[in-house]
Formats: sequence, C-alpha cells, structure tokens
Amino acid sequence: MKKVLLTLLFFAVALLTQGQTMGKLELKESGFGEKKLAKAAKRIYISEFTVNYQMAYSQTSIARGGREIGGGYRGDAKASLSVAIPGVDPAELQKITDDVYQDYIKQLKAEGYEIVGADEAGKTDIFSDWEKMEGGQMSQAQFPGYLATTPSGFGYYVRKITKKGRAKNGVFEYANKLSRQMDGVIIAKVNLAIPFVEQAEGQGSRALRKTFGGVAKVVVKPNFRLSPIESVQISKTGSAAAITKSSYIYFESLKNQGQVNYDLKKAVEIDGVFEEKKYKAVESADSDIWGTQAGHLRLFHFTDKEVSMTQAIPCEPEKYLNGARQVVESFVNESLSGFLKAGR
Repeated sequence: MKKVLLTLLFFAVALLTQGQTMGKLELKESGFGEKKLAKAAKRIYISEFTVNYQMAYSQTSIARGGREIGGGYRGDAKASLSVAIPGVDPAELQKITDDVYQDYIKQLKAEGYEIVGADEAGKTDIFSDWEKMEGGQMSQAQFPGYLATTPSGFGYYVRKITKKGRAKNGVFEYANKLSRQMDGVIIAKVNLAIPFVEQAEGQGSRALRKTFGGVAKVVVKPNFRLSPIESVQISKTGSAAAITKSSYIYFESLKNQGQVNYDLKKAVEIDGVFEEKKYKAVESADSDIWGTQAGHLRLFHFTDKEVSMTQAIPCEPEKYLNGARQVVESFVNESLSGFLKAGR
C-alpha cells in the first residue's frame, strides 16, 4: 500500500469558547494488503487501547568535576528539577478515555463489526500464560510521570507485570500470530501519548556548558501536545517509548493478510492551557584555581554542590481537559475513519 497523508485541520473556532487553539493533525498511513483487509470477516479484537497523560516531569543534570585545563580543581555540580500539574482530576482523564472508547465501539458496530471479547482471545495459545487485566485502573508505573488509562470494562492481556508495576508484552510483535489463532480476527491497537512539557535549554547554552563545563542546568517549558513518540526514563539506565499510533492487523494465511497503521506526522499542539514560561534549576561547580601551598604539597579545597527544585506549572483544569478530549477524539476518530475506508 502506498503511504498516504490524511490531513485534518482544527480551526480556533473549534475551541473558541475555551480561548484555545489546536494545531493541524496529520496522519501518515502505511501498511499492505488493503484489498485483503477489505475481504476479512467483520470481527475485531481490541488488544490495546491506552491513553497516556503526562502529569509530572523530573530531570537531573550533572557536571562532573576534576582537574581543570587551566589549572586547579573543581567539584561536581548537580541540578534537579521536578514539575507537575496541579488541579487536574485524574477521574476526569479516565472519563475522557472511557467516553472516546465507547464512541469508538459504537462506530465499529455501526459499520457491522462484531467486537470480540477478551474471554475469547484468552482461549488462544499465545495468551495461555499471559495475565488478563481489567481496564479502568490508572497506572503511574507504566511511564513515570504519566497516568496510563485504559477504558473501564475493557479486558486485555499483558505478558507480565514487573515488580515496579509496569506491563510488558515483550519485544516481538504478537498481533499476526494472535489473528491467525483467532481465525483471521482483525487485531486493533490504539495508543496515545499526551505530554505537557519539553526541554527548553537553548543550543548556545548547551554548547557553552559542554565546552567549559562546571554548570549543571535543567530548563523546561510547557508544550501541551499529542506527540508521535516520547522517550521516558524508567530506570537509571533504561528508557521506554510512549507513542501515538493506531494499527489494524489481519492474518488468516500467507495469502490472506493485511495491515494498516496510522502514525502522527508531527505533534499536535494545544495552545491556551499553560503560560508561556521557562522553569529552571541551575548549579555552578565550586572550584579552587590556585590551591594552598603546604610544604612540598599544594592543596586544593572544593566541595560538591547540588540544587533540587520542585515547581507546580499552573493551568486552568477545564481548558486542559477540554484540549485533551479534543485531541484524543480527533486522533481516534480520524484513524478509525481511515481503517473503515480500507475495510470497505
């Protein structure tokens, strides 16, 4: 299938009463076997439906000390910044996910699709040792700083739950095998990532810190958006990707298979929710250039320095919730519309 661009433009009129504007939603469609997908039985199993809302963000910058090029020594410098959104009710975020999911199901049924339940999917070999989960229970463990929401009443499976509470499905794609074991049922996967901040240190500042060292600095600013992909730190050495993507996979045999995917071409920004302001944490290293002579020795005195800041980034909760609802509805509806056209 050739890649096509689906474009949906949201004008400020859509959110005029809220004093908000939204960017342009551009979906990139890719896949193969469109004609085969259209011939598949109208049975669909939704294996994933998750909306990840970022509520907090933390970052640490460390400037390591040691001997300086011009002479002398300096200590380590460490700056940590944590920001969060106050006043947004998590229950309202869950309601957005629930409402959009119910409308999603309604549209599928209106097109003649039978929604296959988790109990039937659980009879397959692939899910025999997977853990069944019940939607409607928000998780803060999946992506630190995010609330991962799944629809209430939605059953789904995960390969395992880690000790920290993260759901993992492994590195291998399971949808083709699952579709085959379910006699060609279409497997749907819908995931969205909605962050609210981004790193905002200028290139010049970063270049100076890299060249001269001795300064630890974290700078962020609000940028409320639907994002194609966000790298989230989940441990000291590891990260995971929160993505916005919708996929529909059909595999009955090598001759009868098809797939269509919908990705964001670029982030969809939601304005009018946060003040345009930068938030910073900065610490400069302590240094001793000359030292002190002590007999035949020269002693250098310096200490490690650290600053840690926590700040709330205020917003109007009603505007936040309205913007989140609009962007979730828009992505889900537009990607579903593309699938329904492919399946006709």
